[in-house]
Amino acid sequence: MTSMINNGAGKVPGLLTVLALVPDPRKPRGRRYPLVFVLAVAAACTLAGAKTFREIGDQAADLPQNVLRDLGGKPHPLRRKVITPSETRIRTLLKRLWRARGIHPDNWV
Repeated sequence: MTSMINNGAGKVPGLLTVLALVPDPRKPRGRRYPLVFVLAVAAACTLAGAKTFREIGDQAADLPQNVLRDLGGKPHPLRRKVITPSETRIRTLLKRLWRARGIHPDNWV
């Protein structure tokens, strides 16, 4: 992270740039959402006041399409809109990330 700031002429990287540094523990097959998008949605909902996974899921479902696109979401080819990850998908992915890093999930959200 520090090297990104030093090499980038003193510019602080954006949220999506920093989240892209998180390694994805999932196998490539069957990924419905990019990891950066799920993390960005969870971060945005948490910053907006969500304190539980259920609140994150509820707020994520209410995000406008332009916000979802700004967070890195891609429109579904048939529905032509960005589909929001569900509360279950966000929760299971975050817990999987935490376990991979040795963090106890119940102490975070």
